[in-house]
Amino acid sequence: MSSAPQPSGAASHAGPQPINEAQRRRLQSWFTHGAEKAAAGNHDYAGDLFIQCVKGDPGSLDYQRAFLQNLYKKYKNNKKGASFGGLQGGNHKSTLKKSLASKDWKTALDSGLELLRINPWDTGVLVQIAQAAGELQCYDVQLGYLKAALDSAPKDVEVCRSCAKALAYLGDFNQAITMWHKVEELRPGDTDAPREISNLQRDKIFGVPPKRPASAGPPAAAKNHPAPQTETAPVTTSDHPAIKLTQTQLMQKEIKENPLEVEHYFALAEHYANESKFADAEQTLRTALEMSGRDLNVQEKIEDLGLKRGRHQVQIAEQRAVKDPTDAAKELAKRMKTELNSQELEIYRARSERYPQVGRWKYELGVRVKKSGNYHEAAKLLEEAQHDPLCRPQALLEWGESLQYMKQYQPALDRYQEALAAIPEKAVELRKLALYRAGVLASGLKDYELAEKHLSTLAVLDFHYKDVGERLDKLNNIHHK
Repeated sequence: MSSAPQPSGAASHAGPQPINEAQRRRLQSWFTHGAEKAAAGNHDYAGDLFIQCVKGDPGSLDYQRAFLQNLYKKYKNNKKGASFGGLQGGNHKSTLKKSLASKDWKTALDSGLELLRINPWDTGVLVQIAQAAGELQCYDVQLGYLKAALDSAPKDVEVCRSCAKALAYLGDFNQAITMWHKVEELRPGDTDAPREISNLQRDKIFGVPPKRPASAGPPAAAKNHPAPQTETAPVTTSDHPAIKLTQTQLMQKEIKENPLEVEHYFALAEHYANESKFADAEQTLRTALEMSGRDLNVQEKIEDLGLKRGRHQVQIAEQRAVKDPTDAAKELAKRMKTELNSQELEIYRARSERYPQVGRWKYELGVRVKKSGNYHEAAKLLEEAQHDPLCRPQALLEWGESLQYMKQYQPALDRYQEALAAIPEKAVELRKLALYRAGVLASGLKDYELAEKHLSTLAVLDFHYKDVGERLDKLNNIHHK
């Protein structure tokens, strides 16, 4: 049995492990309690709780936003923080400087957060902890800190420069070019800006497609660089006959006229997401969330959007790794995939518990658990999911692969065969995958007749599918011997 092949793409455990359930529950408890204290005006207590949340999960945008918003309210948006704040935080400033120099990014981030408690508008600290967040590969949060710095000092050249570099690194060429143009406006004669703009424009043509990453970054367009308009439709008003509104404006008009209809918010958010304007889409949905009294359907739309932009970010990272196959680029893409799987795990686990009778969520959770390397739990989830007719073929196929990873080869082959019987005729790609897995495993178990049957059927469907031709040749040689 030991000669049977393991499935390709075994889970890697490199990089930081996801936050476990106990830690997640504790952080969420602090977050909920902090939100209650902030709403009651107890901003100091809320700040104590929120900073623990951010330190515990530095990649959470929700925690970061709550932390900063609470501080803004605490200081009544005075733009300068605590009185005599410049005389405070000496030890944290020293630690932050030393940590950045020694590349101890987590300590740098923690020290920077303590300094933000004194002055959340300190652009120098915001830029420094944005660097630390980026090095920790918390890219959404990195851009969140940079946006806070930009909001605090929109004419600060170094802040604009930091925004441009971060956006370019994540493949958001349009936004990065906008920020470099702003550097040019603020500092005429800057030697870096024209070169960087030229390089980014070249990358737009020959490199990664120019789409926004999954981030809450700087504004979609600067003053002198308006975003392109999409399709328009005429609207007649008493003052301006036949005024043409963009598609976006039409959707915004629907919301203004019917502010209680969440479907209008959903339509606008989807429109933004299709244009890769994920920050605008999220803001639209969060407005709907507050308007609806925190309706669960709206919350799930926000979760789905987070997954969509996460997948988009992974796609950009993978494209960049193909274009620039350095170890750093490959590691970036790999780490982003791990983070996305962790995000999916959290969301699908919650939905599986929320809707225990819906097999789809058990299936989605099982697939992500399998990716994390927990094959025993994945097998249990996928076994339950296969009772749902809507996802039975896929669940059987993934259940079989989990069993194969666990070296339960004959049960795995049985699941593959059951999947083949359940796959509808029109699901050609799924059938190809099932035939391939069944054929390869049967060959490893020395059931050459069954292996030849499945791989020959696959060859009729697609002779160039993976290495099916080579495998059939090997089986033919075995047959002759």
